[in-house]
Amino acid sequence: MRTCPLALLALAAACRGEISLDVDDVGTVPEHPGGPGTGWETSPWEQPTQPTAPDTSRWDGAWIRIDSPAPDGLVPLEAPSPFEATIYGADGAPITEAPDRVQWFASGDPDFEGDSLSFPGGPLELGTHEITVIADLPNGDRVAHTVGGVKSQSEVAGTYAGLFSVDGSVNNIVLTCPGAAVMTIDPDGTVGDGEGKCLVSLLGIDVPMTWDFALLSDAGELSGEAAVNLLGFFSYDVPMTDGTVDPAADGLDLSFAGEVPFVGTLTAFLQAPRVSLDVE
Repeated sequence: MRTCPLALLALAAACRGEISLDVDDVGTVPEHPGGPGTGWETSPWEQPTQPTAPDTSRWDGAWIRIDSPAPDGLVPLEAPSPFEATIYGADGAPITEAPDRVQWFASGDPDFEGDSLSFPGGPLELGTHEITVIADLPNGDRVAHTVGGVKSQSEVAGTYAGLFSVDGSVNNIVLTCPGAAVMTIDPDGTVGDGEGKCLVSLLGIDVPMTWDFALLSDAGELSGEAAVNLLGFFSYDVPMTDGTVDPAADGLDLSFAGEVPFVGTLTAFLQAPRVSLDVE
């Protein structure tokens, strides 16, 4: 049986006659200065603001193209070369904003790298490379482009072909020998060689003459000599008197002069533009 605590207190007071209890004092709760409580009070609940997703629609259908180096182009050993790529939208207009990530690779050079659409790169390892650029776009797409046949070699290396002529005299008979020559300068731009051929007309007889060239190159300045072969009977070295190479202008510009026994003084001139970056 459950007994009310107040009844027990009243009973104890009646038995002992020494305790008086004012029931109104029990359990009295002081009022709040602001008035009677009415329960929980809260401010209006504010929902967190959701960030607005960026508009990446301009990247939909985008593609990338390497502008430099060109396919079968040259990356010279002597100086940095521009590596440049452009991203185009689906409408063909360039997108000027930067993508999220850019990576460049060269097939024959594991140490080559780039991380922007345009930068001065190189030199690459000597040889022929495929150059690839990959871009991660803000819309989650990945685009790439590759160009092949890019040669890393000296800026003067390559194959040169042009006119070759020889002047001289044999027994006071003036001779001329027009012909052509093909020359190559090796990939590191230090050694060149080649051959020039012409026909000498003496007393109505055409006599073949061959010049074998051996060149050394130092920063565009050439030195060397040529071995003259007449009729296949003998060969005699004629020194170079002047030589330059400028692929952007006239190419090779060479001159030779020397005394050849039993023939006399021979002078030769060769002008040959570069016709190929290949070195055969």
